[in-house]
Amino acid sequence: MQDYSPSLRLWTGVLFAMTPVMLLTGYLLSMLQGVGRFATFNLLRMTQTVVYFLGIVGLGVSDTLTPERVAMVFNSTHVVAALVVGWTCRAHVFPLAYDGALLRELLSFGRRNALSVWLNQLNARLPQAYLATFASPAILGLFAVANTCSQAASVLGTGVQRLVVSETANAADPRRAILRHAGLAAAFLVPLSLGLVVIMPWLVGSFFGEAYMPTVTAAQLLSLSVALLVVQRTLANGLRGCGRPELVALPEFLGIVATGGCLAALVPWLGVTGAGIAGLAGTCTLLTATLVTTLVKDLTPKPKMVRT
Repeated sequence: MQDYSPSLRLWTGVLFAMTPVMLLTGYLLSMLQGVGRFATFNLLRMTQTVVYFLGIVGLGVSDTLTPERVAMVFNSTHVVAALVVGWTCRAHVFPLAYDGALLRELLSFGRRNALSVWLNQLNARLPQAYLATFASPAILGLFAVANTCSQAASVLGTGVQRLVVSETANAADPRRAILRHAGLAAAFLVPLSLGLVVIMPWLVGSFFGEAYMPTVTAAQLLSLSVALLVVQRTLANGLRGCGRPELVALPEFLGIVATGGCLAALVPWLGVTGAGIAGLAGTCTLLTATLVTTLVKDLTPKPKMVRT
């Protein structure tokens, strides 16, 4: 960070400080979804995204697009979103009140869920963190473009990932419910990712130019990885819906080991393509381990966590 300007370092710190606000917004949106207010949930979520997008476009049109101003738009969007979503929950859904018994149950669930969530975040950011630390800035930039081009399946799969939690918590046969939702995600997203693989050369060339064509293979691999990752997250959220979040931690750890090992072995040899292979290999390991866990572990619903 010593190579960056004081202003950029300041706004980087502000972004970190905004993490609780971003989490609060996500939790409040999940509360709306949890009580069946799907139209309100989708409207607020889409509005937040559109406002941020328009802010970035405005900076670009006015030729004031800098990292500091992007951070300002990002932070402002999340603050306003948190206020609007909080007011919506309080005024139109239910009053926000203290419930000691519920809080104890949530803390118990959170304690068991924390490790798997932390490992999930590490797993998702490991390739970029590795490239930022050990690879050249050029390879990091190419990977960022490849990663951006591969995210369509992730956006479209969000609904299935969220829905499986409540569906599994209320299912008489949670294992069957988890596998049904994972199968639905796979049936929809895997063909979509294969379509992205086919059009990826055109996509990269049209939006980023010939200079970024070396990212095509990595983007194709990451498109497949993202689709499989949505299936894995559907399985993992199903396990959380059963009140068994601790079962997700071991698969996440195995995914980190596979991704890290492949990054160390392949990036020096293959560059950004090696990073794409590592991402796909790690996701396949993670998905396989999560699927095996779902099939063999006891998923008897926990009555208290079903209510929660």
